[in-house]
Amino acid sequence: MSFVVARMTKLKSDNLIGLGNHDQRHTSHHSNEDIDVSRSHLNYDLVAGRTNHFKTDIEAYINEHKTSQRAVRKDAVLVNEWIISSDSHFFADLTAEDTRKYFKTAKDYFAEKFGEENVRYAIVHLDESTPPHAYGNCPF
Repeated sequence: MSFVVARMTKLKSDNLIGLGNHDQRHTSHHSNEDIDVSRSHLNYDLVAGRTNHFKTDIEAYINEHKTSQRAVRKDAVLVNEWIISSDSHFFADLTAEDTRKYFKTAKDYFAEKFGEENVRYAIVHLDESTPPHAYGNCPF
């Protein structure tokens, strides 16, 4: 029997530049040896265009939508990032369309729970040797 893998990580401002470079594959040298750069063109973002520069875009979004005039603390958690996946057996028999539907359903769940506008990215990585997985976030 297959299972959902879901992991949440709280991220602060200092984490967002490196995270953006990694998730959007802006660098050619990765510390993660599971990345096959020849397959990076297969990756896709289910909410493309909302966040192109993670740190500046997410900080601007939070500043535009905060309810008080107080400054955001420098050490504040800005993003709850979720990694969604399953085991390799689950993905073995799925078509590319079914895989996309799986991740879109996960993205839609978070959009319904936290608001569509709060899902700033939902990147599906198909260029790693581990099962496909999606990264997404909700700024708070």
